[in-house]
Amino acid sequence: MNIRTSPKPIIYKLVFMGDSGVGKSSLANRIVSDTFLAGTEATIGASFFSKFITKDGQQYNFNIWDTAGQEKYNCLVPLYYRNSDAAILVYDITNRKSYENAKKRIPELRDKSSVSTVMLIGNKADLGERQIETDEASEFAAEKDILHLETSAKTSLNIHGILETILDELPMPAPRSNTMPLVPCTDTYSSPCCNI
Repeated sequence: MNIRTSPKPIIYKLVFMGDSGVGKSSLANRIVSDTFLAGTEATIGASFFSKFITKDGQQYNFNIWDTAGQEKYNCLVPLYYRNSDAAILVYDITNRKSYENAKKRIPELRDKSSVSTVMLIGNKADLGERQIETDEASEFAAEKDILHLETSAKTSLNIHGILETILDELPMPAPRSNTMPLVPCTDTYSSPCCNI
């Protein structure tokens, strides 16, 4: 068992990914504030949430990035999963395309990010007419060595415990600097920041 002891909160970066309309923002809101807002607007770019939890006497701070699901924002998603510790891939259990698209993100995360823990979440479990059976997604997750859960942001099904489950899979993070590296402005370096 990995025992963590630190007087300060241990910080982890978590990114939500998935198609537009699968309920990423609703899940994030439910996790952070235990509220459900019906008819939320589509996320533009990304939204940021922060959630503190305490486990075994240690406090943890999850910095949560909820990325936009619209195709036109796909090029921005790597900016948010870069340096992330964990990723939650969300699909709608009544929408097979959202499931297939979530599955396609796994190789991308493994090849291009520092993400060590991936959870595949089938959201909207309160709705009927499902297109993805639980066993199908669970078997796929086991094959890919990732976590799987079905949730409902609306009813709060399986919401409590998501972060604790992810936490059990995360390694102890390396110390992070709170400062951004300075980039010198030279004649050969061109950047908008140099034109201030």
